[in-house]
Amino acid sequence: MTKKHSAIALIATAVMLGDQRVIIQPGQPLPDELSPAQRDELIASKAARTTGDEAAAAPADAPAEAPAPAEPAPAPAARKK
Repeated sequence: MTKKHSAIALIATAVMLGDQRVIIQPGQPLPDELSPAQRDELIASKAARTTGDEAAAAPADAPAEAPAPAEPAPAPAARKK
């Protein structure tokens, strides 16, 4: 049995399904009719992301969490009048 790869669109995405142009809205699942290659391209281009257990199996080179924010810049000096 082949495991289905579930993914959702992160941005409004236009795809061709047969001869029909379909717009997938952000947060909507990618259609099952997409080929694995199309699904992989959308994920690689950050137009979609995997959901569930697949997201936990991220590549080893992917950062585990976002980098810490930089130190805030010092406040500008007061102007002399």
